[in-house]
Amino acid sequence: MGMVSQESGVNFDLLITRVIALLQIVGASSASIAMLPQIWHAQPTFVSACICLVMYLIFSLSIISGIWMWYEEARGYRLSVLVQSLQVPVFSLLGITYKFVFGFGILLKILGGGGLLTIEIGGHSYLFLSSEITNAQCGMNLVALFALAFVWRKFRNCD
Repeated sequence: MGMVSQESGVNFDLLITRVIALLQIVGASSASIAMLPQIWHAQPTFVSACICLVMYLIFSLSIISGIWMWYEEARGYRLSVLVQSLQVPVFSLLGITYKFVFGFGILLKILGGGGLLTIEIGGHSYLFLSSEITNAQCGMNLVALFALAFVWRKFRNCD
């Protein structure tokens, strides 16, 4: 049984589960839609096609795990651990840029210039290779880190 408020009778575990599930579903859906114009205007290469396939696989996993989590199925928590783990790191190093934010993110920059904290709403995804990327930036998504800890605990408590 999840944590229930004595005064209001609200099951906070269920509420947090549903919020994370909704963020995964809506965030991955919006990220996949936002990526369509980029695909349409991109120069088709084998590498870009592989990157798109990987990204849409991650979007699909996020949506599926969100649906399963909504119904509190153990497999949803298991898959959400993977989805949240993919959202925690944010970096741009040696020609590679990587960032996945599904729904809501508070990004803490650990290395690199610019602002220390960035708040992002909606689905954002970047995974690309370019020799033009020369600056080094590294950080983490604090919302995904919290969600990872929460779904890990829920997954470990599932029978």
